[in-house]
Amino acid sequence: MRGDKSNLLLKFMFFFKNNTNDLITNSSPILMVSADDLRDVVSGILEEVISASKDEKRDESLVTIKQASALLDVDRSTLWRWEKEGYLKPVRIGRKVRYPMYAVEAIKKGGYYERV
Repeated sequence: MRGDKSNLLLKFMFFFKNNTNDLITNSSPILMVSADDLRDVVSGILEEVISASKDEKRDESLVTIKQASALLDVDRSTLWRWEKEGYLKPVRIGRKVRYPMYAVEAIKKGGYYERV
């Protein structure tokens, strides 16, 4: 059953990849899919996304400005600029500014994090 879902998903992806220009001009061939097949593909994709997100354990601890700047090897002014740009948003607790460790780690790995 799992292989059938993967095979069907590949067919959908192939169809849409090869017919994107036709889809815009409304002259695309019609792809007829049963509701059950579509439901199976969508639920399979959702299961994979949900299981992948559950596997990722985020470090919810908070670090100070000094700790974040040391971990990222940047100046405090860079952290301030990143906040203004929306790149790294701190958590404010009263007058204290803290950064989520998972966000600092994501940036340290060269990525970008989505604030939840």
